Parts: sequence; C-alpha cells; structure tokens
Amino acid sequence: MRVKVGDTWYDSTEQPICLQLNELEQEQISNMGPPTANNCKYGVFPDVNALSREEMLEWMKEDGEK
Repeated sequence: MRVKVGDTWYDSTEQPICLQLNELEQEQISNMGPPTANNCKYGVFPDVNALSREEMLEWMKEDGEK
C-alpha cells in the first residue's frame, strides 16, 4: 500500500501505514469495484471545491504518470 500526503508518497514496504476511514469513505471504496489502472486510487480532499476534478486527478498521479 502506498499513500500520498501533500506531495509526498509513503510506501508500506518501507514503513508502517495506517488509514482510518469514516463510514462514507468505506462505502465509496467498497463501490469502486475490482482494481484496475483507472480505479485503484482513492483521494480525499479537505475542500472538494478548491480544485477541479482534473486538478484532483492530476494530484493523484505519480511523477511521470500520464
């Protein structure tokens, strides 16, 4: 598992990672379906109106990912 906080990625193969999900997040993740290249990431933003959908998707990419 990897998690991105701000602009830094953390990898559970290198350090412990803990996620605490609220009920809505659990439901949203359970509705994602099987993991594929298009739906294996889940982002949470404190102000969903601060960024456009495209900006949110861009933030979720890894360096060099298109």
